[in-house]
Formats: sequence, C-alpha cells, structure tokens
Amino acid sequence: MQGFIVILLYLSAAAAAAYAARGETRRPGWREPALFLAAAAVAAHAAWLVATIVTRGGFTLAVADSASLLGWMLAAAGLLALFAPGYRVVSAAAFGLAALLAAGTGSLPQPRLSAGHGWPLAAHALL
Repeated sequence: MQGFIVILLYLSAAAAAAYAARGETRRPGWREPALFLAAAAVAAHAAWLVATIVTRGGFTLAVADSASLLGWMLAAAGLLALFAPGYRVVSAAAFGLAALLAAGTGSLPQPRLSAGHGWPLAAHALL
C-alpha cells in the first residue's frame, strides 16, 4: 500500500509540474502545488526505502532497490528544480522517472546480500 501512495504522489507531482510549466503566470516555487506533492512523495519514498533497504544486518543490495534509491535522488533534484520556472518540465520528467523506479522497490525475489553498516557504504550510497 505504501508503494501505491508513493507512486500516486509522484505521478500527481509530475502532472502538477507539467501544468505549472505550461502556465502563463509564473508563480514562485514555494507557491506551486507541485512542490507540496513532490515533498510528500520524496518523504514517503524515503520512509519506504528505509523500511525496505535497512535491515538489522546492514543494507540490502538488490538491483531494484538501488534503482529506487536513484529515483529518490532524482526526485529530490526535481524538487529543487521546481523553484526555477524554466526547469519545471525537467521536474515533471524527474518525478515520472522516480515513479517508475520506485515501482521496483522490494520487487526482486532473489536472495539479497547484506553489507554491514559503516561510513564507506553510506558515502558510496549518497554519492
């Protein structure tokens, strides 16, 4: 259920960003409805990733989960791009791609390898 909400929020944010991009009146980014939808999607996606990726033994390293993490970072960049009116189309594309990548979270039935917690793995994931 959490995945459905994340994907729905991303698609709604993408539609709102596309609508804002084609509008004649340029509102500031903090007044765009797409900003609030995208912020909710990014927060819900982060919570879903933490629940899926972080385990007692460390991090799970499945390909679909890594792609979902990449989608989360794209959505965070799209969230920042909403503040520049000329880049709202880029935001819409980033949110659509994030929805596609989020759909794969936890979907691979293969056994997952777990890596221990530590700063090198955290730095690698953030970079």
